[in-house]
Amino acid sequence: MPGNRLMNVIRKERTILAKKEGIEEEILVQAESSGQIEELEDVLKKRNLDDAKPILAQIAGYAPRDYVARVCIQDFYSGKILCRVGGAVTSLKPGTRELSGKVKYTHMLRVEAAPLARVESSFNVVWLGIEASGKSSLIERIRQGEFVPASLTIGLSVTSFFAEGVKLVNCDVSGHKSFRSIWDSLIVGNPDVMVYVIDASDNATLDEARDVLASFALKTDLLKGLPVLIAANKRDVKGALNAEQLTTKLNLPELMQGREWRVIETSAKTGSGIQNILEWVLEKIKAIKGVEFK
Repeated sequence: MPGNRLMNVIRKERTILAKKEGIEEEILVQAESSGQIEELEDVLKKRNLDDAKPILAQIAGYAPRDYVARVCIQDFYSGKILCRVGGAVTSLKPGTRELSGKVKYTHMLRVEAAPLARVESSFNVVWLGIEASGKSSLIERIRQGEFVPASLTIGLSVTSFFAEGVKLVNCDVSGHKSFRSIWDSLIVGNPDVMVYVIDASDNATLDEARDVLASFALKTDLLKGLPVLIAANKRDVKGALNAEQLTTKLNLPELMQGREWRVIETSAKTGSGIQNILEWVLEKIKAIKGVEFK
């Protein structure tokens, strides 16, 4: 009967949401009790990461059926991903375990999981900024959990990942001069949030970044009224401006009149500010769409 089917759907949704909190830790506990953590430490001792993938796949298999999971081995000091299985998942609170390799702690096991998103749980984020500001590297840091040097975007690049159980579709638009005047035609879908990336370490391009923000990003019809996150990127570089300095230098309060906005210090290399970006984007989408992810 239709009523019974509806109740089954509701029960399933409640089950998924109830499982969500701490699911990464539950997966790790299962991996520990089943011996996969110890197996990985033996693999690291032998320095053969090819043998790690089947073990990581087993660990990913502990995720509930309604979840998508990513499991990887990460260098403890550099944050570089050495071995990975699973799709593009981003968790605000990933589960981690130190792996000794029977010698010392040099690696981490990292688990990220999210409920499979429904079609309507897909939202659009547009990333703008002048060339070489680091847009693509920031996106890949979020998607892959490590720093990936990116080449200049030609035209646009569209990628996606799961965060907090929803799919975020990222439209990375080229910041080269030849593309700025046609941003309207390049942007895919109807953006919900704008991220404008600025190289906070390059004083020579700050005036240009401000002009492009004022003349193109804030004037593009498709983006009018959107909340704007200013990513003060490359904060790992000595001498890079902090959020307060960048706000003053670019006179952002004057530019942003009538908009919700915030400056967040970021670094694609170190991962600094990445979680803050995600939290802000998700918070704004919740407010705009009137949805709740948890």
